[in-house]
Amino acid sequence: MLKAYAFEGIYFDQAAADKCMNALHGCGFAQGTDRLTTQTIRAQREFYRRVRQVFLDNGKGPALIGHNSNMMVPANYTHLDVLYNGEQFSERLPNDDYIDAIDEDMLHVQWSSKLLGIPVVFLSEIFSRESRESHWSDEDLYFKHLRTDHALKATRKLMALLLPNDMLFGGDRIHLDLGKRIWDIWDTLGDATYYSHR
Repeated sequence: MLKAYAFEGIYFDQAAADKCMNALHGCGFAQGTDRLTTQTIRAQREFYRRVRQVFLDNGKGPALIGHNSNMMVPANYTHLDVLYNGEQFSERLPNDDYIDAIDEDMLHVQWSSKLLGIPVVFLSEIFSRESRESHWSDEDLYFKHLRTDHALKATRKLMALLLPNDMLFGGDRIHLDLGKRIWDIWDTLGDATYYSHR
């Protein structure tokens, strides 16, 4: 497949380890007459490692990207290049305020790039409730909302939380003009080393 198609990586949506109770491959455990689930962390790590090796064996440096917004098990993502996170806050952001919604200590133990050993890209969920409900069907409303003062304030708060903690933000669902200015700065830095305040 890699020889037939010129792609350089794979995106894994919801890349978390699954729950499983199948005793035939070592999952789950017995408790009385019940069989309870365990998570497939080692199997998932091995899967990502093998996918990476297939690319390397075919002369390609892969870009393996995982998206997980529900189950943070840092060891699970070791063989990925980037982890997307953040969509779990789509319904938990009063006034789209990330600083009020996310404790900084929680940020460090669940989503830190340093903890995971790979870059974390935080997917913003900055939407008014009306825009969130209609943004897929009304593109003009979607882009109009992302240039409002509300979106600008929410994006500033999100960046105040992420940037000092060595985390990137996704290019979508943020104030478009402010987001572009930050990406332009990163582009001019090139291969500069970033040192977190921690």
